[in-house]
Amino acid sequence: MTEIADNQPVDFDVIVVGAGPTGMLLAAELSLQKISVLVVDSLPKPSETSRASTLFARAMEILSTVGVLDKMEALKRKQHGHFAGITVDLTSGSEFDGSWNLPQAAITATLYQRNLELGTTFAFGSEVIEVTQSAKSVVTTLDGSQGVSTIKTRFLVGCDGATSDIAGFGAFEFHGYSGTARILRADVEGIDIPDRSFQRTSRGLSVASRQASGETRVMTHEYSTAAFEDAPDSSLVATWQRVTGEDLSAGAIVREERLDATCRVAKNFRDGRLILAGDAAHPLLPIGGQPLNLGIQDAFNLGWKLAQVVKGRSFGSILDTYSTERGGAAQEALIDTMAQYKIIFGDASFDYLRASIGGLLEYENVQTHFAKRISGLGHRYPVGTDSHPLIGCRISPDDLVIVPDGTLQSIQKTRSGILIVDVSEGSHSNDINGLVDSWQGQVIRVKARIRARARHPEAGAILLRPDGYIAWAGTQPYEGLAEALTDWFGPAQTKAHN
Repeated sequence: MTEIADNQPVDFDVIVVGAGPTGMLLAAELSLQKISVLVVDSLPKPSETSRASTLFARAMEILSTVGVLDKMEALKRKQHGHFAGITVDLTSGSEFDGSWNLPQAAITATLYQRNLELGTTFAFGSEVIEVTQSAKSVVTTLDGSQGVSTIKTRFLVGCDGATSDIAGFGAFEFHGYSGTARILRADVEGIDIPDRSFQRTSRGLSVASRQASGETRVMTHEYSTAAFEDAPDSSLVATWQRVTGEDLSAGAIVREERLDATCRVAKNFRDGRLILAGDAAHPLLPIGGQPLNLGIQDAFNLGWKLAQVVKGRSFGSILDTYSTERGGAAQEALIDTMAQYKIIFGDASFDYLRASIGGLLEYENVQTHFAKRISGLGHRYPVGTDSHPLIGCRISPDDLVIVPDGTLQSIQKTRSGILIVDVSEGSHSNDINGLVDSWQGQVIRVKARIRARARHPEAGAILLRPDGYIAWAGTQPYEGLAEALTDWFGPAQTKAHN
C-alpha cells in the first residue's frame, strides 16, 4: 500500500477518474474556479461512442449555463417524452422543455474542448491500480503509457461508469435490484431496419430508431429469465429473429451491449476524500435517458461545493449535502426506472398494468407529475420540515425579472451565490447590504421583481446557490439569512478548514 506523506504538497487539487460527460463537466466547473484538475481515463482519447443521446430540461439548462450549447450542432427537440413507452407531454415551464437529441459523444467532445481552454490536464490511456486516502489527501497510483506513477491530490472523484473501479476502492455500499433479464442493444449499419417504438410480439420486445449517422440503434428483449450464458443462442441476430421474425445478418453490428436489469444506488456518494458521481454512484438501466441526465446534474451540484472546500471557504461537511441531495434524486430515478422496467419488458401478463398506467396518464396532474420527474425540474432537495416552501427548489427564470436589464442565466455564469431582493422591499433592503458584504466575492446582490411572491408573499428576498437552487427565502428582518450564508458559503470573512 502506498504511504501518504501529508506534509508533501499535492500534485493537483482534484483527480477525476472518467472522461465521459459527467467527468468532463465536473472538471470544467472546477477548472473554471481555478481548481487544478487531472482527468484520468483508460481510453487513449475521448470516447466517440454515444451510449445515450437524450437530454431533458434540467440538464439542458445546466449545459446552457456552462456555455457549451451554442458550440453544438443544430439541436433537435420533441415536446413529448415517455414513461414506460406511454407518451408524456414534457411541458414544465422551462425554455428547454421537451426531449432533446444530443449524442453523448458530442457532449463529451464539446466539454473536452472547454476543458482544454480552461487548462485542465488529461491522462488518457491510464488505469487506476491503487487508491489510498488519509485525513488530508489521496494518493492514486496510475499505470499509463509512461509506466507506473503516483499522484497526490486533495480529493478523488470517480466518474468511471456503472462498473466503477473507484467505488471498489472506497467503503461504498449499494442498494437496489439485481436482475437476470437479457436486454440486447446495438448500432447496426448496412441494412434497412424499420423504425419502431416498443413493438411487442409473443416472444419479446423490439425497438429500432435510425440515427443521424445512418446507423440504426436497436434494442430487443426476449421474454425469458435465462442468463445470457444459458440461452440457446443469445447473439443479437438470433435473438432479433426469434422476437421479430426479421433477419439482421446482412447488416454490420458497429457496437453491441448486453444489459441485465441491475439498478443500484450508492447509500452514500462520499467516503472521506473519495466521491462518486454519475453512473459510478447510481448504475441504472438506460430507460428514458435518465443516467446521462442524472450525471450532468451530479457534476453541477458537486462542482461549486468541491471548489469552495478546496479553496478553504467552506467546511468539508458541505460535501455531505451533495451525497444527500443527489442520492435522493437517484433514489427517485431508481424507483421510476424499475417501474418502467416491469412495464416495458414484462410479457403479456403485464398488459393490464400498462393499460392502468396509460389511463392514469390521461389526467393532467399525473402528466405534470411525470413531466417534472422526467425533466429533472420538479425535484426538491431535502430541507427541514418547517422550512420556507421555496427552499431546496430550483429557481425558475419565469419567477424573476432582473432589474436593471439582465437575465438570471447571465448572472449565474459567475458561479457566485446570488442574493435576490425584491424591488418592493424598498428601504428595508438596505438592512442586508452590510450582511452580504461579509461574504464579498462569494455572494452578489441583485434587485428583481420576484414573481414567485404571487404564490409566496413572504419571499421578499431569495438566496440562490451557484447551481440555481434556493438556499434561503424570507422577508425583513431576514431571519435565518446569516445562518444560511454560513451554511452554504462558510463563516463570514474567515477561512474554513477542510
